[in-house]
Amino acid sequence: MNDFSGTVNFNLFLDMKNLTFLGLAKNKLSVLITESSSIASTANETVPKFEFLLLGSCNLTSFPDFLRHQDRLKFLGLRHNQIHGKVPNWFWNTSIETFLITDNFFTGFGVDVLPSRSLRILDFSKNSFTGALPIPPPSTTYFDGSKNELSGEISPSFFNLSSLELLDLSYNNLSGVLPECSINSNHDLSTAGDSKPYFSFGSQLQLLDLSYNQFRGYLPRSLLANCIELRVFKLENNHFNDVFPSWLGTLPKLRLLVLRSNHLHGEITSKSTSDHDFPSLQIMDLSHNNLSGLLPSHYFQKWNAMKYFDASELPNLGSMNYLTKLSGWTFKFLHRYTVSITNKGRELDYEKIEDVFRVIDLSSNKFQGDIPKCVGNLQGLQVLNLSNNILNGTIPSSLSNITQLESLDLSHNMLSGKIPQQLVQLTFLVSFDVSFNRLIGPIPQGSQFSTFDGSSYAGNTGLWGFPLPRPNTPSAPPLGSGSDEEGHDSRSWFESNWMVIVPGFVGGLIFGVAIEHVLAIDRRDWFIRALTVGIAIKNKARKGRILRRTT
Repeated sequence: MNDFSGTVNFNLFLDMKNLTFLGLAKNKLSVLITESSSIASTANETVPKFEFLLLGSCNLTSFPDFLRHQDRLKFLGLRHNQIHGKVPNWFWNTSIETFLITDNFFTGFGVDVLPSRSLRILDFSKNSFTGALPIPPPSTTYFDGSKNELSGEISPSFFNLSSLELLDLSYNNLSGVLPECSINSNHDLSTAGDSKPYFSFGSQLQLLDLSYNQFRGYLPRSLLANCIELRVFKLENNHFNDVFPSWLGTLPKLRLLVLRSNHLHGEITSKSTSDHDFPSLQIMDLSHNNLSGLLPSHYFQKWNAMKYFDASELPNLGSMNYLTKLSGWTFKFLHRYTVSITNKGRELDYEKIEDVFRVIDLSSNKFQGDIPKCVGNLQGLQVLNLSNNILNGTIPSSLSNITQLESLDLSHNMLSGKIPQQLVQLTFLVSFDVSFNRLIGPIPQGSQFSTFDGSSYAGNTGLWGFPLPRPNTPSAPPLGSGSDEEGHDSRSWFESNWMVIVPGFVGGLIFGVAIEHVLAIDRRDWFIRALTVGIAIKNKARKGRILRRTT
């Protein structure tokens, strides 16, 4: 990759008869391919026979016609151009093995079944392909058709691709039910007898992304249980209507499982007696479903990959490396995928996932009961979201053991009791939300808690402390409350003014007694005498106060 700019006439390279590798991609060039280029390629046998041609980001607007005469072409990169229309049918007569046309305006391939017998890597993502999903040849290992406008059901023959390592069909309009199983068409069923059928799909698959489509029905166990190499599995934003697929826990390398925004229902139960259910799982997102019952404490105890922070021995999670060797050349390129995760109070798209990233999101379901104390054993977690459920009980202090936690959302539940003071130990906590529960008592102070505003605690009328005022705070503190200094000041004031307070109190008391006597015996002279005595005592006390001041 350089930073060349300007316009390049492609005819300059047609006289280089021994040129087999030409790479102009990742610059700021505009490559001019004229009709004369195609004519020269046809008439002149001395023009180069390209094997590798990289014309990405070259401002091309049409498919290069001269390629119809390049019968040795194995690697063609046309990514990030402005090419419209369909891939011409004649192109499939080449010996193409890697075909990269992502980020253009292509609308189709012109054929439903790609006739190439040598194709291994096909990336046509971020285009405008419509209609049915094309069927690639059995040699295909990498198939990325994401972010197009493909529609309809997937042909069952698509799931006979036994060599697939990556399948990304996300962000389309595909629909229907995934087949329950895929039997290799080359397998002779007549001789199979009572033996188990041979399933061809998924044995090499590392990434499967069908998210943001219209798929419905059950998750096909017999189709997916054979994917022992699967690391990334994403089905969010579909219409799958099933119970939690606990059988996926048998996949030893599964690290990312995203099933959010479907119609999963029922309790999460583990039918396996193994201690290795989901042994490599780092990201689990089941949010926005209809799951119910208790939180899966048995899984919290088994998810070992979430119990530690060091990921030095794990392969990269945010991208998948693919190597292809052609004519002595080795090409390495990355497939980056996006994961939408609710973190720090917002839904964020992660295009690059760090190896150490660990997430549990069970929000917006119908989970009830207590938060298990054993969740505190998942010390590598960075995001824990249990919001919008029916959880009750108290917040376990064991959450303070998750020292790497950056986001904790327990809002919109029925939690009660106090916020554990131990949570101030979470020094990496950036987002904290316990709003709309039934919590009471003081808010922990110190560390990260000094950075959270009142929205983190809204809807808990029994909580008080920064940043909230204490509930039902009186306008003046009661007698005896406050610091020792305040108590000393109160006693000093009383001691210095007792001569004023006591006579008034005595006078009022005698006056009240006199009134009571009047009401009791109804004699006016008693009232006059009592009143006279009260006034005399009050005057005497006043004289004593004046005398005290003058001395």
